[in-house]
Amino acid sequence: MYRRQDVETLLEIKRLLYEERFTIEGARAKLKELAGERQQMKLELAENPYRIELRQLKKELSRIKAILK
Repeated sequence: MYRRQDVETLLEIKRLLYEERFTIEGARAKLKELAGERQQMKLELAENPYRIELRQLKKELSRIKAILK
């Protein structure tokens, strides 16, 4: 079994190589850059003073979504 992240990474590699015409080295560098950006976003969210409020809002939106189904 593959994790969702593994499949997404493979699809991103395919996109970079075939659609964006990156070399293998270029695609590797781009993936590292994107991984750094994702890590930075996680850190920013972790440091976000509104984190508790955002989690509560997410829960409420999930409940609304379930009701609307």
